[in-house]
Amino acid sequence: MDTIPCPGCRTLLNLSDTGCPICLRGRSKYEITRGYARLREDKTRRRRRPFIILGVLAIVAAAGRVAYLQRERIAQVYGSGRARVTRFADEAGDPANYAPHPIAKTPAAAPTTAPRPIEPSPAPGRSSSPERAISAAATAPKDIPDLVVPPVSPGMWAAHGRVYDLKTLKPAADIMLDFTHSSNLYRGSSRSDANGRYLVILQRTEPPGGYEVVCEASGYLAPVFHEADIPYADLPAADRELLVDSARSGDTHSTPLTDIDGAESRRLDLFLAPRR
Repeated sequence: MDTIPCPGCRTLLNLSDTGCPICLRGRSKYEITRGYARLREDKTRRRRRPFIILGVLAIVAAAGRVAYLQRERIAQVYGSGRARVTRFADEAGDPANYAPHPIAKTPAAAPTTAPRPIEPSPAPGRSSSPERAISAAATAPKDIPDLVVPPVSPGMWAAHGRVYDLKTLKPAADIMLDFTHSSNLYRGSSRSDANGRYLVILQRTEPPGGYEVVCEASGYLAPVFHEADIPYADLPAADRELLVDSARSGDTHSTPLTDIDGAESRRLDLFLAPRR
């Protein structure tokens, strides 16, 4: 028989009882009607409960299947996010003494043919006023061309150019550069020569992602800046000095290096912030 608790003493009463035999509390017609309605609602919820449980289990199973089928992509996204968080924590904790994680060294490809002279061409839209800072190309020896980019294998691309001191715009020689993909799966390295020239062959990834560039040099901070982000060579000396101070305090960070779709190589000059 269906029962309902008494609001006064919690004694179980029949739905049709007009009063409680224990606490002698009377029940109005409205309270009796509400008891029947509450009983019908409880029965409806009990009938629906198995279907709700089955629906939740089906959703969980579908989500598990999707996660299993996309496990490789999820692992890449997780690895990329973990690498960024770790790098941010290291830089925020001690930016002046931050050092890159040791990575496998990939020797830079050596030139196989005689180098060809390359005439420097001014970038469109840059000012030519006398107050403009001396460009980095002007500080490099005129008779020394860039390293020749050898043919690259399918799925690879080459980054090349010169390495400069951000403060003085002088070529930085014998600088070890480490390139780490955002997924932490692809890496490469190169060392600048006596004229600051570098060349590195990197993996082209799908989906595309950028390479974080850091240097291993006692006189420079680890983050490396490239001209695709800001035309550093065209900035006045005072502005470059402010960027160096921001890098020393950890307020300025470099952006990932990316390739150009369909191009086998990309020329980018790199700039290093001196520690002192």
